[in-house]
Amino acid sequence: MGNMKKRVGLLFLLAVAVLYIIIYVVPQVTGFFTATYTAEYGELQTYDDTDMYIVRNETVYTSEVSGTANRLIEEGRLIRGNTTVMEVTGGSGGANGEKYASILERLGKAAVPTSGFISEDGGVVSYFVDGREAELTPETMGDKNREYYTELSQDDVKELSGGAVAAGDPVYKIIDKSKWYGVAYVPAASGDRYAEDQKVDVEIGDTVISMTVTGISDEGEFCRLLFETTRYYENYGGIRVAAVRIVTSDAAGLIIDNGSIVEKDGVKGVYVKNKKDRYDFVPVNILLVGETTSVVSDSFYYDSGGERTVTVNPHDDVLKDPENKD
Repeated sequence: MGNMKKRVGLLFLLAVAVLYIIIYVVPQVTGFFTATYTAEYGELQTYDDTDMYIVRNETVYTSEVSGTANRLIEEGRLIRGNTTVMEVTGGSGGANGEKYASILERLGKAAVPTSGFISEDGGVVSYFVDGREAELTPETMGDKNREYYTELSQDDVKELSGGAVAAGDPVYKIIDKSKWYGVAYVPAASGDRYAEDQKVDVEIGDTVISMTVTGISDEGEFCRLLFETTRYYENYGGIRVAAVRIVTSDAAGLIIDNGSIVEKDGVKGVYVKNKKDRYDFVPVNILLVGETTSVVSDSFYYDSGGERTVTVNPHDDVLKDPENKD
C-alpha cells in the first residue's frame, strides 16, 4: 500500500513537471523552432562612426592694443572685406598671455596684428582659436598622417575673451566662406565603400551635411579620407575635432535576412509561405546589402529588361533557412 502511494505521488509530480514545461517553457522557446519570419518595412544604412578633423582657410588676428573688447559682429556672421569686426577701448587690458601661450606659439608669424580690427578679407567671423589655423589648411591636410591628426584635441580650442584684452592676444579669426574640409580615418576594410567624387552624408550631432570625397589613401590598418563641402554648418568655426557618422549608403524597403536569399536559375530570391503552407520561390530586387540583413523592393519591381516582376509583399512569411525548406 505504501509503495502504491509513492508511485501515485511520483506520477503526480511528473505530471506537474510536464504541465510546467508546457505552460512556461515551451512558449519561450517556440521562436527557436519557427521556420519563418515576417517581412517588414525598415531602413538600412552602411556607415562608419569615427572622428572628423575640421579644416578651413582661416586667418587669426591679434590685438596690438590693450583694453576692453566691444564686438560688433557676432559669432558665425558672414561679413564683407574691410568690415570693422570689433573695438578695443579703455587702454587697460587683462593678462591673458598664459591662456593663449600655446595658441600663439603654434600660430607664430601667421597671426595678423591689428589695431583697427578691420577684416582685410570677407568671410565668416569666429571667436574660437586653437593655433592650428596656419599649419592645418586645405593645402596641407593631405600631407599630415594619422599620428598628427590623433594628437589634435577639441580641448585645445579656446573661446577668445569678449572682455579684457591684452596686447598680443588673439581676438578673432576670419574663415573663407566658399568651402570647408574634413579628414577622417576608417578601418581599412571599409575603404572599398568610398570613391573619389562620391557624395556622402556626414552626421554631426543632429545635423546632416552632404560632403564630397576628394582623397583616399591607405595608412596601414586605416584608410584616410579627405572631404570638402560648401554646406553651411552653424558655429563650425569653433570645431576642430567632431564625432561623426559617415553614411555611404541608405535604403528603405523590406528587411530580409541575408541567409534567406538564394539564387535559382540565375535569379536571386527568397522562399515565401503560401496559403497551403508550402513555399514558393519569389525573386527579389536587392537595394542594399548589410552585414546580416538586406533591403529589398516590396510588392513589385522592374527588372533589367523593363519587365514588371512580382516580389515579396509586406507581412509575407519568409523562410529563414532555404536549405531546410523540405
